[in-house]
Amino acid sequence: MRIYTDTPATRFHQEFPGITLRFHSARIPPERACVSTRIMRTPAEVFQMFSAFRATRTEMFVRSGVLWATPLRIGEVAERLAEVPMPERARFLPDRFLQNGVPDKVLVPAYSLGGQDLLLLDGNHRATALALTGKPFVLKVRVLEAPVDRRYLYDLRHWDGGPKRFIRRLKSAVDAPAVL
Repeated sequence: MRIYTDTPATRFHQEFPGITLRFHSARIPPERACVSTRIMRTPAEVFQMFSAFRATRTEMFVRSGVLWATPLRIGEVAERLAEVPMPERARFLPDRFLQNGVPDKVLVPAYSLGGQDLLLLDGNHRATALALTGKPFVLKVRVLEAPVDRRYLYDLRHWDGGPKRFIRRLKSAVDAPAVL
Protein backbone atom coordinates (compact mmCIF):
# COMPACT_ATOMS: atom_id res chain seq x y z
CA MET A 1 0.00 0.00 0.00
CA ARG A 2 1.35 3.41 -0.97
CA ILE A 3 2.18 5.93 1.77
CA TYR A 4 1.34 9.63 1.29
CA THR A 5 2.64 12.61 3.24
CA ASP A 6 1.26 16.13 3.63
CA THR A 7 -2.27 15.35 2.46
CA PRO A 8 -5.65 16.46 3.82
CA ALA A 9 -5.83 13.18 5.77
CA THR A 10 -2.34 13.45 7.29
CA ARG A 11 -2.90 17.13 8.22
CA PHE A 12 -6.20 16.10 9.83
CA HIS A 13 -4.36 13.43 11.84
CA GLN A 14 -1.73 15.98 12.92
CA GLU A 15 -4.53 18.28 14.10
CA PHE A 16 -5.82 15.44 16.31
CA PRO A 17 -2.77 13.46 17.48
CA GLY A 18 -4.76 11.92 20.35
CA ILE A 19 -6.71 9.57 18.06
CA THR A 20 -6.04 6.11 19.49
CA LEU A 21 -8.02 4.06 16.96
CA ARG A 22 -6.03 2.21 14.32
CA PHE A 23 -6.10 5.15 11.90
CA HIS A 24 -3.68 5.10 8.94
CA SER A 25 -4.09 8.57 7.47
CA ALA A 26 -0.94 8.25 5.34
CA ARG A 27 -2.60 5.46 3.31
CA ILE A 28 -5.43 7.68 2.04
CA PRO A 29 -4.66 9.07 -1.43
CA PRO A 30 -4.69 12.88 -1.35
CA GLU A 31 -7.29 13.16 -4.11
CA ARG A 32 -9.68 10.92 -2.13
CA ALA A 33 -9.82 13.04 1.06
CA CYS A 34 -11.05 16.41 2.21
CA VAL A 35 -11.86 17.94 5.57
CA SER A 36 -15.00 19.84 6.46
CA THR A 37 -16.56 21.21 9.64
CA ARG A 38 -20.04 20.58 11.02
CA ILE A 39 -21.55 22.48 13.92
CA MET A 40 -23.91 20.67 16.28
CA ARG A 41 -26.08 22.44 18.82
CA THR A 42 -28.62 19.82 19.91
CA PRO A 43 -28.37 16.53 21.78
CA ALA A 44 -30.29 14.81 18.95
CA GLU A 45 -27.51 15.69 16.47
CA VAL A 46 -24.78 14.45 18.82
CA PHE A 47 -26.68 11.28 19.70
CA GLN A 48 -26.76 10.25 16.00
CA MET A 49 -22.95 10.03 15.70
CA PHE A 50 -21.34 6.62 16.06
CA SER A 51 -18.90 6.36 18.96
CA ALA A 52 -15.68 4.39 19.11
CA PHE A 53 -17.37 2.07 21.63
CA ARG A 54 -18.79 -1.36 20.84
CA ALA A 55 -21.18 -3.59 22.70
CA THR A 56 -22.96 -6.89 22.59
CA ARG A 57 -26.49 -7.34 23.90
CA THR A 58 -25.09 -8.16 27.33
CA GLU A 59 -21.79 -6.29 27.61
CA MET A 60 -20.67 -2.70 27.07
CA PHE A 61 -17.24 -1.65 25.78
CA VAL A 62 -16.05 -4.92 24.33
CA ARG A 63 -12.71 -5.25 22.55
CA SER A 64 -12.62 -4.51 18.84
CA GLY A 65 -11.81 -8.15 18.05
CA VAL A 66 -15.16 -9.49 19.28
CA LEU A 67 -16.92 -10.42 16.04
CA TRP A 68 -20.52 -10.00 17.22
CA ALA A 69 -19.92 -6.62 18.87
CA THR A 70 -21.53 -3.68 17.12
CA PRO A 71 -20.66 0.01 17.18
CA LEU A 72 -22.79 2.21 19.40
CA ARG A 73 -24.22 5.59 18.55
CA ILE A 74 -23.63 8.27 21.21
CA GLY A 75 -27.36 8.07 22.04
CA GLU A 76 -27.05 4.34 22.71
CA VAL A 77 -24.09 4.96 25.00
CA ALA A 78 -26.16 7.55 26.88
CA GLU A 79 -29.09 5.10 27.18
CA ARG A 80 -26.85 2.31 28.53
CA LEU A 81 -24.72 4.41 30.94
CA ALA A 82 -25.98 2.40 33.92
CA GLU A 83 -24.17 -0.64 32.45
CA VAL A 84 -20.82 1.17 32.34
CA PRO A 85 -18.65 0.40 35.36
CA MET A 86 -17.49 3.25 37.58
CA PRO A 87 -15.13 5.16 37.38
CA GLU A 88 -15.48 4.96 33.57
CA ARG A 89 -19.10 6.08 33.83
CA ALA A 90 -18.06 9.33 35.54
CA ARG A 91 -16.17 10.36 32.39
CA PHE A 92 -19.49 10.47 30.49
CA LEU A 93 -21.48 12.41 33.04
CA PRO A 94 -22.13 16.12 32.52
CA ASP A 95 -21.15 17.05 36.11
CA ARG A 96 -17.76 18.47 35.17
CA PHE A 97 -19.35 20.73 32.54
CA LEU A 98 -22.09 21.79 34.94
CA GLN A 99 -19.61 22.53 37.75
CA ASN A 100 -17.03 24.31 35.56
CA GLY A 101 -19.43 25.81 33.02
CA VAL A 102 -20.16 24.57 29.53
CA PRO A 103 -17.29 25.65 27.25
CA ASP A 104 -18.07 27.98 24.35
CA LYS A 105 -16.98 25.34 21.86
CA VAL A 106 -15.80 21.76 22.01
CA LEU A 107 -13.82 20.45 19.03
CA VAL A 108 -13.82 16.74 18.11
CA PRO A 109 -12.65 14.72 15.07
CA ALA A 110 -14.90 12.40 13.07
CA TYR A 111 -14.77 10.23 9.94
CA SER A 112 -17.59 10.46 7.42
CA LEU A 113 -19.43 7.20 6.83
CA GLY A 114 -21.37 8.69 3.93
CA GLY A 115 -24.52 10.79 4.06
CA GLN A 116 -24.97 12.32 7.50
CA ASP A 117 -23.41 9.41 9.42
CA LEU A 118 -20.19 10.11 11.32
CA LEU A 119 -17.83 7.99 13.38
CA LEU A 120 -16.36 9.98 16.27
CA LEU A 121 -12.61 9.35 16.38
CA ASP A 122 -11.89 11.06 19.71
CA GLY A 123 -13.83 13.02 22.32
CA ASN A 124 -16.53 10.38 22.85
CA HIS A 125 -16.80 11.11 26.58
CA ARG A 126 -16.86 14.89 26.08
CA ALA A 127 -19.47 14.76 23.32
CA THR A 128 -21.74 12.50 25.38
CA ALA A 129 -21.37 14.61 28.53
CA LEU A 130 -21.97 17.82 26.59
CA ALA A 131 -25.18 16.48 25.05
CA LEU A 132 -26.41 15.35 28.49
CA THR A 133 -25.90 18.75 30.20
CA GLY A 134 -29.28 20.13 29.20
CA LYS A 135 -27.50 23.46 28.59
CA PRO A 136 -26.89 25.21 25.25
CA PHE A 137 -23.64 24.10 23.62
CA VAL A 138 -21.66 24.21 20.41
CA LEU A 139 -19.93 21.02 19.28
CA LYS A 140 -17.58 21.69 16.39
CA VAL A 141 -16.93 18.48 14.48
CA ARG A 142 -13.98 18.33 12.06
CA VAL A 143 -14.91 15.67 9.53
CA LEU A 144 -12.50 13.70 7.38
CA GLU A 145 -14.33 12.70 4.23
CA ALA A 146 -12.51 9.79 2.60
CA PRO A 147 -13.32 6.29 1.34
CA VAL A 148 -14.97 4.00 3.89
CA ASP A 149 -12.29 1.32 3.94
CA ARG A 150 -10.80 -0.64 6.83
CA ARG A 151 -7.34 -0.24 5.30
CA TYR A 152 -7.51 3.41 6.38
CA LEU A 153 -9.31 3.00 9.70
CA TYR A 154 -9.78 -0.47 11.15
CA ASP A 155 -13.17 0.31 12.73
CA LEU A 156 -14.58 1.06 9.28
CA ARG A 157 -14.92 -2.70 8.83
CA HIS A 158 -18.43 -2.28 10.24
CA TRP A 159 -19.36 -0.08 7.27
CA ASP A 160 -17.15 -1.10 4.34
CA GLY A 161 -19.13 -4.15 3.32
CA GLY A 162 -17.50 -6.69 5.64
CA PRO A 163 -18.14 -10.30 4.58
CA LYS A 164 -20.05 -9.16 1.48
CA ARG A 165 -16.96 -7.22 0.40
CA PHE A 166 -14.82 -10.33 0.89
CA ILE A 167 -17.24 -12.45 -1.16
CA ARG A 168 -17.32 -9.84 -3.97
CA ARG A 169 -13.50 -9.78 -4.08
CA LEU A 170 -13.33 -13.58 -4.10
CA LYS A 171 -15.96 -13.80 -6.83
CA SER A 172 -14.20 -11.19 -9.00
CA ALA A 173 -10.94 -13.16 -8.67
CA VAL A 174 -12.69 -16.39 -9.70
CA ASP A 175 -14.51 -14.70 -12.61
CA ALA A 176 -11.36 -12.97 -13.89
CA PRO A 177 -9.93 -14.41 -17.10
CA ALA A 178 -6.89 -16.60 -16.68
CA VAL A 179 -3.57 -15.06 -17.66
CA LEU A 180 -1.43 -17.42 -19.68
